[in-house]
Amino acid sequence: MSMPDGAMTRARPSEARELLNTFPFLLVDVELPERSPPDEQALVHLFGLDVAAFGWLGREGEISRAEFLGDSAGFVLPAVETGRVVHVHAVVTETYLVTVHRGATGLLASLTARFPHERPPDAVAVLFLPLDEALETYRRTAVRALLNVEDLEDEVFRQRRPQQGYRLSRLRRNAALLYRTLLPYTQVMEETVTRRMMSAGFPEARQRLVREYQRTAKSTLTNIESLQEAARRAFAVGLRVVFLAIALLVLHRTGLWRRLQDEQGRVDDH
Repeated sequence: MSMPDGAMTRARPSEARELLNTFPFLLVDVELPERSPPDEQALVHLFGLDVAAFGWLGREGEISRAEFLGDSAGFVLPAVETGRVVHVHAVVTETYLVTVHRGATGLLASLTARFPHERPPDAVAVLFLPLDEALETYRRTAVRALLNVEDLEDEVFRQRRPQQGYRLSRLRRNAALLYRTLLPYTQVMEETVTRRMMSAGFPEARQRLVREYQRTAKSTLTNIESLQEAARRAFAVGLRVVFLAIALLVLHRTGLWRRLQDEQGRVDDH
């Protein structure tokens, strides 16, 4: 069946198992508290999933996971949400896609908006939508930050301000965070999908999805690396400008600047 003929809903964890048996294909998004309470019940039991395969679902602290298990797959996707990195847990089968995250995220709103237009033909195609959307959050953040670096670099040369050094330092830290959180995930994904693509039974249509994902992942990492380089360059330039400004201020306040000018004038007279 075509995926748009299915249904999408948001639910409390206690409703999850019943919902999975209600529709021919279902996308369930579960939002958990940002900090897990002591009595939090494992989602794997609420969904009736295999504990050995999906015991990590919804568990706090899980990062960088990509596993294919027969007719199902499980992932932990890093995504950027208002300047912070969140991890979305996802399990997909032939009949449902379950996503779990702690705190609010706009990733799923963007994902569901794509369904009516892209019409994914099967569950595997549905799976690649959140994978692509997670990468897109990194790409947008990196491009926006790169533009901020360029604007700040121009601003440093036009008019120096004390807060410019702090802003450049923050941009460098943000670039490092993007790279540090995305790289392990793309490495795990690359190992997993490459192993799957080597299988003779992997359909060509799904290989195209994998190749497109690989291109997007590589392009996103390249954008982040460009941001890191630009931030390092701008920070070094900013430091030189600030040090020069401080040196001139010290010369002026200590009277050395006037004495240097006087000495230069005497040299010129001779």
